[in-house]
Amino acid sequence: YDIIVTNPPYSDKDAFIERCYELKKDFALLLPMTAEAGVNRVRMYRQHGIGVIVFDRRVNYTAKNANWFYSVWMCHWEGIDGKIFFETLRKEK
Repeated sequence: YDIIVTNPPYSDKDAFIERCYELKKDFALLLPMTAEAGVNRVRMYRQHGIGVIVFDRRVNYTAKNANWFYSVWMCHWEGIDGKIFFETLRKEK
């Protein structure tokens, strides 16, 4: 495989992020916006690099109501590290 793209269990997000860096693979992890902060995560981001894709609204995972929290893609690959992208989500009808 060339890249890891997943929505890991949020309770294990630190372990997933750390494992992605250990594997030395490019990755995109769909995580709660709060994954941008935290002592261990910030240490890893500084050491290895990270890019973030931020949405203008909450992601609707269930086709019923949007979640109560915001999600972001935490990404690591050449050309994205150190950048923040702001994207518009289509509003579902």
